Amino acid sequence: MTNEPTATSSGVAIPKTCVEALNLWDAKQPVPAFRVEEEDSEQEQIYWAAFEVIRARLLATEATASMVVGGTLSDRERDIALAIANTALRFGWRKMLEMHTDSGHVQRIVIQRSQEMKTVPELEAERAAAGQ
Repeated sequence: MTNEPTATSSGVAIPKTCVEALNLWDAKQPVPAFRVEEEDSEQEQIYWAAFEVIRARLLATEATASMVVGGTLSDRERDIALAIANTALRFGWRKMLEMHTDSGHVQRIVIQRSQEMKTVPELEAERAAAGQ
């Protein structure tokens, strides 16, 4: 038995892998995360970009990853989203959370994709349906 935390203080299960976290995000379920620096965007917008980069990298489409982070985020927020994605892909979601929050200096939060936030596959499907 390990000492790895399996749930947040709010009782939300911590996904072990970035794929598990992505699946929760896609299902619009709560996802444990950590508070990141933001400028004009909200936490969920930065994590949206991170999850879309994760999706793109899992599908090996670097062009999609570049397109995602080129949206409405500031340069700093884009760097943060890329760092979240790269760290989660390299170490897994749970390990990434532990690395950032175990010292107590970074706050753990729970994020959830809103109804208005579309995934890249959803946006592409809408474009195809509209004949673009």
